[in-house]
Amino acid sequence: MGRLVLTSASQGMQQELPSAARPEPVEGQARGSTGSPRAVDCAALFRKGVLALHPCVGAVLKPAVAVLALVAISVLFVVGCGQAAPVATPTSTPVPAIRVSLLVQVSRDDARWFQGVEVPRGTNAYELTERVTEGNLDATWYPAYRSHFVNALLGVKNTDPRYWLTYLWDESQAKWEPLPVGADLFSLKDGHVLAWAYTDTSEKPSSLPSVVP
Repeated sequence: MGRLVLTSASQGMQQELPSAARPEPVEGQARGSTGSPRAVDCAALFRKGVLALHPCVGAVLKPAVAVLALVAISVLFVVGCGQAAPVATPTSTPVPAIRVSLLVQVSRDDARWFQGVEVPRGTNAYELTERVTEGNLDATWYPAYRSHFVNALLGVKNTDPRYWLTYLWDESQAKWEPLPVGADLFSLKDGHVLAWAYTDTSEKPSSLPSVVP
């Protein structure tokens, strides 16, 4: 039976062990010509429980597992912090509507009513005119006055001395009054009644719309 010789470096002594006491090579461990291991099959060692049970290996694995756990926690923390908090979507408040009426009078025999027109609060008289005529008008914008001067309405053009003028119905006096400002500057209120009248400006005083609400 062969022998294995162990040498103690500190004592300078040799001890022979019987070959039966030699550790058997682990499966997957190849030997060279000198009998030294060349490669180790780690999977085979795990299956045999060698690495798991070896104290040195356990000392290495435990810190590694702890590091991996810390990395996983850090990733979850970063992902969680990276998620934006839900933002409330602002809801638009609907603009209250008002109802107004508009008269367009070309002559005594040609008067057209647009009654109970619903428009958003804050609409001005010129915007109302654009709406009821569906854009069938011609006007010139004057920045100095911040208003439009209407040149034609519903196909009827200004021809001196006749021009399109704007009026407001005065409920308290039951009569028409000339609009004190340009149509763009007059903000409508609920129940307002206005009129565009093709007026002969040569008459003094100028004639008012002949049709009343």
